[in-house]
Amino acid sequence: MDPIKATSYSPWTRPYYFSAADGGIEHNIADHSFTFENSLVYSILFQQGGIILPDIFFFNNEAILRHVTQPGGKWSFLQTALRYGLVTPAFRGEATDSFKAGLSAIGEQNVLGLERTQYERVGTTPLKVAEALDEALVGSSFARRAYWEKDMGAEFEVYLNRLFAFNELPHAIFGRQAELWAETADFRQSVLSAARDATVSADPEQRPGIRRAEVWNVMGRKLGILDDNAKFDKPRQLIEEVKKGRDRSTFERVQFLVNLVNVAYENSQADAFNANRHSVAALTPTAMAISENVDREYLMPSRLELEIRVPSLRSILEAPPHKVLDVYRSGIADEYFAKRRLWIENTYPEDDTRKSEEVVTAADAYARELCKVVPGTRSSLTFVVGGSSAATLLKEVGNSYLGYIGNVQPSLAIYALVFGVGGAATSYLVTRPRRPRHQRISLQRPPTKYPELGS
Repeated sequence: MDPIKATSYSPWTRPYYFSAADGGIEHNIADHSFTFENSLVYSILFQQGGIILPDIFFFNNEAILRHVTQPGGKWSFLQTALRYGLVTPAFRGEATDSFKAGLSAIGEQNVLGLERTQYERVGTTPLKVAEALDEALVGSSFARRAYWEKDMGAEFEVYLNRLFAFNELPHAIFGRQAELWAETADFRQSVLSAARDATVSADPEQRPGIRRAEVWNVMGRKLGILDDNAKFDKPRQLIEEVKKGRDRSTFERVQFLVNLVNVAYENSQADAFNANRHSVAALTPTAMAISENVDREYLMPSRLELEIRVPSLRSILEAPPHKVLDVYRSGIADEYFAKRRLWIENTYPEDDTRKSEEVVTAADAYARELCKVVPGTRSSLTFVVGGSSAATLLKEVGNSYLGYIGNVQPSLAIYALVFGVGGAATSYLVTRPRRPRHQRISLQRPPTKYPELGS
């Protein structure tokens, strides 16, 4: 299992940074296990390139612990996807070639985020989880791994410095966001400096940079709710403590900063891995607000909306995972991806209807093959695929449009992912697992102005 370099990906096969597995945002996601499995399954099955996760995500997220800890030693969907090379773990060192070695490196670096109580609730240990994940890699010629080619702490610090240097929030979606940005200006800068010092103190041998966990600890100490020698495992604990004893405005500011730091962390890592960025629906307004390349005068990208009938999440998880993923690998998924790409790249209006119908036909054919191997209930899965030949329509424009979907119609977006391809095309995934209706296709290609959100 040779390591993959970030530069080896083509624009169409870059993996997607799987933010739903980030233990640092568990508090942002209601029904976390469902959301995690929902996005895991449909992201892998209906997107090209698979997903990439930093090593710590496999151990600091209760939803993953529950998913991997299967009764009777049964292989989970995640383990099978690992074996098939559709999930890529990103380890801290190029020589690290197993989860046990990765777990050891996490321990040696005193990384925060592993919660004993989560393991106790699930009934497992970090070592058992590592062994279960390693089992999936044994003998596989498809499994792959990545490694941290860049110093993530340094990349994170650069990203935060650049973001916090703005006098105004780059693209505030709501008026209150802009107010909170102004209200937290001095606090942001003091936290940034102190977090850098705390990171060095925690690990003097580490190169300059910032650990995300130290941001929470510094915030807690500055607010007087954390002793000098104490540490938070997750930002959830910081937010809970602030909520107990502080006024609403302080709580709002802390929550705002926690969301900012989390999105910045995920963006900096995704960029370092050369992966497409993801945003969970709850953090989409924040992701939109700090996007670097959004211009409200740009036109919206063209978009194709389609809804297909697929096996429900529960049915897929109850089926043998190798049978489900064998459908993906049979070539029929590639046919759908190819048709979708042709539609996105099309610059001739007269070909639009034909190419869009080909996308729908390919998606339906793929869904039917999945239904053949997965018995049980069915669900409706809605896609919004966006594309434009204009290079200026970067993926952040699509990110903002997805936020519009997620925030105007929250009941429809159980989970929302941002998918970008090379900046010239963007696709979105919005799942509606409880909606029984089947709607064939709704096609739109108007020169719609960028929507003003929050009005």
